[in-house]
Order: sequence, then C-alpha cells, then structure tokens
Amino acid sequence: VSNVLNAEGRPSMQSLFSGSCGQVIRSDADEQLLVNVIFKSQVKIRAVSITAPSSAGESRPTEVKLFINQRHMDFDNTDVKPTQSISLSEAMTAPQKMIPVKAVNFQQVSSITVFIEDNDGGEQTLLSGLSFFGEPVEQMDMADWKPIKG
Repeated sequence: VSNVLNAEGRPSMQSLFSGSCGQVIRSDADEQLLVNVIFKSQVKIRAVSITAPSSAGESRPTEVKLFINQRHMDFDNTDVKPTQSISLSEAMTAPQKMIPVKAVNFQQVSSITVFIEDNDGGEQTLLSGLSFFGEPVEQMDMADWKPIKG
C-alpha cells in the first residue's frame, strides 16, 4: 500500500499522482515528507517529476533522496545510503518537469521511497504532484518457455 508519512491530514495518493495541482500535500510536524510507492509489477525508471505549487516559495522541496525496493521505510531508516540524491532548483519543481535519474540504478524497481529531506527554508513542505517515467520490466512467462534440445 502506497502512503505518505508526516503529511497533514489524510492526503489522496491519487491526486498526488494525477498531476493536478488542485490538492496540495503539506508536511505536518516539520519540513520532511516520506512518500512510499509500491508498483504492481517491476519497472525501469528513467526520470521522476516532483511538483510544488507555483506559490510554494520557501516551502518547495529542495533536497530529495530516492530509495528503491525498501517497502517499509520510515523516518528511522532514512540515514542509509540512497539510490540517488537530488538537489532541486525552483525550475525543477515545475509541473511535469522530468528529472533524469541514473537509469542503471533503477532497473528492477518494485517500490520507491521519495524522502523530501529539506525545503527552501519554510516550516512546511508543499507537494502537488509526483510522477515516474519508465516502462515495465519484461518478465518471461515460464509457461511459454520451451527447452532447446541439442
């Protein structure tokens, strides 16, 4: 089950992934947010989009860490080495702005955790969209496998 930790209220994951800037997720106790996303099947990810509302100002995300295949991450284990760290400029948090990732590190992803570690100085972090760009990992159906006799 995908979820957001340290979010104010009960945010809708669907609105976060739809890219509509209508609903904004706000961090609660401090500026950090932790978004856990579980995919239905393994995927290869080549880029992400982390969107903040244009009015976010100092509440826009600036430091993000991505972790793959760590299904049960929480704030207690975010100090492990991330799969990739990203420093976000204001332009990078515009709607549908694709941020390339090191594709070689994101080949067989069953889950991804987006840890928003810091913002531009605000007490809360505002997040209005999150997207992943890539494709499913092709898996061989063993029922279709035919041994070669030689």
